[in-house]
Amino acid sequence: MSKFIQIQIEQISMSLVHKLLLELDPKFAERLSQTLVLEEYAKKLSEYAYFVTAKIDGKYVGVCAFYINEVKREYFLPYLCVSSTCRNMGIAGKIFETI
Repeated sequence: MSKFIQIQIEQISMSLVHKLLLELDPKFAERLSQTLVLEEYAKKLSEYAYFVTAKIDGKYVGVCAFYINEVKREYFLPYLCVSSTCRNMGIAGKIFETI
């Protein structure tokens, strides 16, 4: 039985960005917390980035932060993560389609 994946663009508070960074940090081969102060990074993302999120049953299973340079019509994606329990479900692809 396939699960319903809700994909949306949304604003995320600094506290939620920080919580998601902490939850997803161990999923990276090189943890972000080894090179960044996660609370400061969360503040920067929440102030300047747009987010595409993926949820299953109301729980965040994927998140992508991106910036838009409207003059050059370019996107910059500094952060994309999908929970390891939800990989190979096409979530990252759905996030990219939304952007």
